[in-house]
Amino acid sequence: MRAVFIVLICAATAASAHPTIFPFDPEGSTATFPTAINDNKRIAGYYTDDQGVSHGFLRDTNRDTIATFDPAGSQGTHPTAVNHTGEVAGYFSDQDGKTHGFLRTPAGDVVPFDIRGGKDTRAMAINNSGFVAGSVTIRGRSRGFRRSPDGSVFTFVVHNARGGTFPIGIDVFGVITGYYQDRHGLYHGFVRADDGTIATFDPADAFSTVPAQINDDGIVTGSYIGNDEITHAFVRKADGSITTFDVPGAFETYGAGTDDRGNLYGQYTDGSGHFHGYALHHTGDLSPFDAPDATDTMVTAVNFRGLTTGSFLTDTRHGFFRTR
Repeated sequence: MRAVFIVLICAATAASAHPTIFPFDPEGSTATFPTAINDNKRIAGYYTDDQGVSHGFLRDTNRDTIATFDPAGSQGTHPTAVNHTGEVAGYFSDQDGKTHGFLRTPAGDVVPFDIRGGKDTRAMAINNSGFVAGSVTIRGRSRGFRRSPDGSVFTFVVHNARGGTFPIGIDVFGVITGYYQDRHGLYHGFVRADDGTIATFDPADAFSTVPAQINDDGIVTGSYIGNDEITHAFVRKADGSITTFDVPGAFETYGAGTDDRGNLYGQYTDGSGHFHGYALHHTGDLSPFDAPDATDTMVTAVNFRGLTTGSFLTDTRHGFFRTR
């Protein structure tokens, strides 16, 4: 049976009475898109320059510094994940339009890689042990992969994934989550255990499910479209139980991640189509939030300590860091 959170909007969560939002942009950015945050408050993402080309960045929140980078030959760099050492994973496109994976070491060296026998390699996640998960196209079909720190790789597919298998996260135990596409073009969630066992899932009444995060407790967070054609947030525990959530009065609700206290973070749209962030405390208290002067606030990642990152729109799109 599906469980549903019933919440009341409160002025602040019990987790933190006064969370603070800090805007930031790399130098030369015309739009900033944070994609990941680690437990040491390092934020990875990308930004676009005045020519519309995307470049990678890594922000050290403790030192208030931003390093920018690109793999050699990149025509567009997209970091997707950062682990606790500051190692960044992602993908980039070259001048021929081909996509390659990359790793950026804590020392700042950028190492491209491809999966043998495949094309369009996309590294989407990295865990604290340096294992990378992502997708690669082999013989016209997208497969999931896991790459070890020594460079060895295996690929896998979800049964009945006619449209492809797309990992988006990997936890410290090597458990991979993501989504796959069925023959009807609809998406469904999956969790692959380290022993190769794959469990597929959807919340009740869902016809399309897309996970966004797996944390080191094996909790998967994401969003799904229900039979009502509305987007809802979900949280799937390691035991397979699923809880769903909607911000009261919202048109759509998205889940971005959970922290060590079981608090849920994400974004929702109002009746005018504008995005706002939210923090749902495990007690049921709900705190909507927006970055300063924002017309849209989008939460893209949360770390285990409940620190969030994302982007917001004023005259241009900026990045932000939010305390718990």
